[in-house]
Amino acid sequence: METVKKHDFGTKLLNELMVDIIGALIPGVLFIIVVFLSVILPLFVYYDGSPILKSIIGESGFWWVLLIVCIFFAYVIGHIFYRADIAEPDKLDVQKQVVKVVNDVKKDITSSACSYEETEKKYRSLLTVEIKILEKRIDDPIVGKQWTTFNKYLKSRCVYAVNSLSSKGGNLVKNEDILCVLFPEDITMNGDLRLSEDSNNVIEEYKCYFKFMENEFPLNLQYAVIYYCILHNQMDIRCATSKRCDFPYTNYYKYLLKRDLTALLKHVYWHTVAGRSKNKINALKIKIQVFANEAYALINKNESHIRMSSSTWHLSNLLKIVTAMSTAVFFILLLEKSQWGSKGVGNVYYIAVLCPLLMLFLVLYVRRSIVRYIHYQRMREIQYTLQIYDQFKDIIEYRRNLYSGKIIPKSESDSDRKDCEVKVDAKIFQL
Repeated sequence: METVKKHDFGTKLLNELMVDIIGALIPGVLFIIVVFLSVILPLFVYYDGSPILKSIIGESGFWWVLLIVCIFFAYVIGHIFYRADIAEPDKLDVQKQVVKVVNDVKKDITSSACSYEETEKKYRSLLTVEIKILEKRIDDPIVGKQWTTFNKYLKSRCVYAVNSLSSKGGNLVKNEDILCVLFPEDITMNGDLRLSEDSNNVIEEYKCYFKFMENEFPLNLQYAVIYYCILHNQMDIRCATSKRCDFPYTNYYKYLLKRDLTALLKHVYWHTVAGRSKNKINALKIKIQVFANEAYALINKNESHIRMSSSTWHLSNLLKIVTAMSTAVFFILLLEKSQWGSKGVGNVYYIAVLCPLLMLFLVLYVRRSIVRYIHYQRMREIQYTLQIYDQFKDIIEYRRNLYSGKIIPKSESDSDRKDCEVKVDAKIFQL
């Protein structure tokens, strides 16, 4: 059997610790720093703590103990939020992106000097372009029995949908061919469409976004705009709405088709709502970690940053309350000490208010920033996992057979094994 490389244990240990250190410890340290600056430091200002500091400043051992206690406390606090639901900030990010697309379309419609007929023609054309991308790229060979029927129906419905859109005056209201392209997971084994309640809710949500069009604009124009926004978001954001934004995202295959990454589709087994499960991605991660550990660090690094972002976002919910209350309390104390405007209050007391106020702004900024990019980070996690697995699948299969005893090398210099290790080094270099 293949001998374990000397660096394997260290690599695996580092990979395991990376998620914990970045995902739990760093948010915990941030929590301690914010609490210290917004609560402890102002308290020292009002209740002179210098004698306490002077009494212990010479005891160097105390600082080491305090540092260790703070590290452990930071890790515990960070780990409490480490397992918090990542979907919460992820859905907020998706919602912001969906609203942005909707607002851009609203602005385009309301500011346009074109007639209703010209505007409808424009959005029919935009929708046709998106559908033709699916129609063209779904022709590429997709390995896997689970795609056979799905492919056939989606391909044919794309053709019918394009014909419906190109037909002048063709009715778009609840057009079944277009709905089949938007929600192919609702196509039955007989090829009929049975729109699920969730799919109906997506359409109703977009109708609410474009409610201003309800009485004034023609129905065909309304539906052309709604269908375009739904499909565009499915192919770009991977979710038409935050309510159907569950990792690893049912419409992920449309994102791959739009970007011509059809080679990865054979590893995507969650193109239906029933088949969507994060365990599908986790299974690929485990295979990479066990049989191609050299490449796992790339996935682990991205996952650790996602965990850090999620932990920090959830911590910020608590910290914004702490900093806001601290600001209010020390502001009231400042007013009391200054006797409602009398002079003679030292600058240090203003600092006691300014510190928690600055921390409050920092927490709000961090919270807002995380929501801007966490969905992108999760999407990158899926793509990294699929890309690495696709690149290393032959090596993973070889090592699985080697470890299980299905392949028995004749010697340590077995040519098959040597070829495998050369491939690993080459692929790691490419990554």
